Amino acid sequence: MPPISDSSHQPSGVSHVPLSAIAREAGVATSTVSRALRGDTRIGIDTRERVREVARRLGHRAHPLVAALMAQVRNHRPPTARWNLAWLDFHDSPQGWRADAVSVAFYNGVRARAEAAGYAIERVWARDPRLRGAGGASAGGRPTGGTLPHPARLTDMLLARGVRGLLLQGFAEGADGSATTIPVDLNQFAIVGVGTAYHSPALHFASNDQHLSTQLAVRELRRLGYRRIGYIGEPLTETVVANRFAAGYLATMRQEFRLAPLPPLVTLDDDVVAAWVKKHRPEVIISTEKHIPRVLRAHGFSVPHDIGFAHLHVAEADRVTTGICQQSEAVAAAATDLLIGALINNETRVPEHPRGVLIPGRWRTGRTVRDLRS
Repeated sequence: MPPISDSSHQPSGVSHVPLSAIAREAGVATSTVSRALRGDTRIGIDTRERVREVARRLGHRAHPLVAALMAQVRNHRPPTARWNLAWLDFHDSPQGWRADAVSVAFYNGVRARAEAAGYAIERVWARDPRLRGAGGASAGGRPTGGTLPHPARLTDMLLARGVRGLLLQGFAEGADGSATTIPVDLNQFAIVGVGTAYHSPALHFASNDQHLSTQLAVRELRRLGYRRIGYIGEPLTETVVANRFAAGYLATMRQEFRLAPLPPLVTLDDDVVAAWVKKHRPEVIISTEKHIPRVLRAHGFSVPHDIGFAHLHVAEADRVTTGICQQSEAVAAAATDLLIGALINNETRVPEHPRGVLIPGRWRTGRTVRDLRS
């Protein structure tokens, strides 16, 4: 872990604006400034916001390692030379992520890399009703989520815990990739998108290369002798990845193989899928949706004898489905590396030069396509 620098070796970008200068400008006591900047809820929210605005205007930036160490001291925990990192969870219930294979793989990758590097990582359920100042529970007494918290409330809670680095994947309210939908003050944290490239403003991200994934799938299916290759996507997924799955399919069919692509279908309606299949008669379907074989069988098609299927997110343990393994844990590990690097460089605000890491997928051979060359 990096040592805490002394005053003669401050990391670049660390400001020397004293708290007393902020206090004079904001018209409050120095102790109030200190508490406001770390999100202490004993200070009124209007005062906290005013102090933060003055601090930003004067160019004050506390080093995140020092802030994290001080938070540990205030919370009566033994200080360690690390920052606290948080994974923001936007599922509808605290344990909802466990039913989502992608979320599980992302979190496992983040946790393993963070712990290996000596950093604390905690899950924060962003839809916790307590963050909205209201109670909420299902009929069975289990907490249920809803609207997102006010950014100031979640920001204060995270800062009070010494958290300065955040990781998150895509979520419903942020499906268009706009970073302003993330319910925190973006200039208080280093933030890295996992599987999602946030924009407006742009943030650091790590992701599978969706364009290359469909390109690889088309290439492998052509190698097996398929010509009528179709693509079916899901609306939210296509929006989150800016249509890169569909774009990779279209570009590879047209430009590399000089084949007329079948019209890409983006839908959640099984009847629409069945009608599209009967109209365009694909030999094989590439899709982000694992349920497509079930839809095909329900309408009388055998997989893979009538129509093959290549999934764009094959789980590591899946030995049946043919398609692309997106290496989600490697994506999450790369995102964690980006976050740690940003913290080391004291980049706890919207980055001036956002960085992105794309991890290529791997082709996995299963039993849902055939070799048509024989």
